[in-house]
Amino acid sequence: MFCFIFSLIKKIDVVHTHTVIPDSLVGLFVFSRKFVFTNHSSQFLELYDKKNKVFLKFLYKFIIKRYNVILAPSEELKEKSQKFFNKDKVIFISNGVDADKFSPINWEQKQIKKKEIFKKWNVVDREYVIFCPRRLEPKNGVEYFVDAIKNLVKLRNDFLAIISGNEYVKWYAQMIKNKIKENNLSEYILFTGSLSNDEIVDYYRISDIVVLPSLMEATSISGLEALSCGIPVIGTNIGGIPYIIHNGINGILVSPRNVQEITSAINYLLSSEKIRQEMGNRSRSLIEEKFSWDVIVKEVENIYQKF
Repeated sequence: MFCFIFSLIKKIDVVHTHTVIPDSLVGLFVFSRKFVFTNHSSQFLELYDKKNKVFLKFLYKFIIKRYNVILAPSEELKEKSQKFFNKDKVIFISNGVDADKFSPINWEQKQIKKKEIFKKWNVVDREYVIFCPRRLEPKNGVEYFVDAIKNLVKLRNDFLAIISGNEYVKWYAQMIKNKIKENNLSEYILFTGSLSNDEIVDYYRISDIVVLPSLMEATSISGLEALSCGIPVIGTNIGGIPYIIHNGINGILVSPRNVQEITSAINYLLSSEKIRQEMGNRSRSLIEEKFSWDVIVKEVENIYQKF
């Protein structure tokens, strides 16, 4: 068995990993001509800012020395990865999206899917859907989205906000739930928990707006999925989000932690179907041009050849 594994390992031309530990440890034991590491970890960014984590920083440096190239899906990750590696070998390549799977549907199809989902969760029908696909952890800023909904209720009552994501950090998830209950927002906010990749497609499709209130983000996969479905996105002006959201073109950029800006942006988009439609069309065009997996895969293949 060992001989078989060893012979298989010898035939590997490229090892491409996506986490430092444990994935990148493979690079210490596998004999390959090329090693590639995609660094899209928010944990890496958190670690970078914690000066007391000297040993772990050293460990990052030690492990990735063997790599030929590091791919970073945001300029922030690129810049901080360069602190550990040869600057010329840290390259920005965006995350991608399956543009065939995450695709727009027409108005009639949207109404059918919307009715199905509302019935599933036994919620009252509302004209608009605001979707926040974020797992519940502090770096995703969901608390600011909930506060924005609290403000929005004072302006209008024709919407349902949906939050999907697992309870990644238990105390934070409980804080979000308490905030919803204490502010009597249960009528306006539906929390679905984690949705599978197949399930979440329809939640994007029935949405009028998607909101990413993140405090830390690479090229957001959720953002790409929403744009691919032809939905305008409101996102914070941090990390890789400005790379996919062009302010006023296919969405709106807001300041991190700024509840008033999130509220105003949501209300502005809900007030104009024409603007939402125009932004949604531009969102889909941008995905087809720059962010479909067909495009991104070619960029990665070029990296494999170059290094």
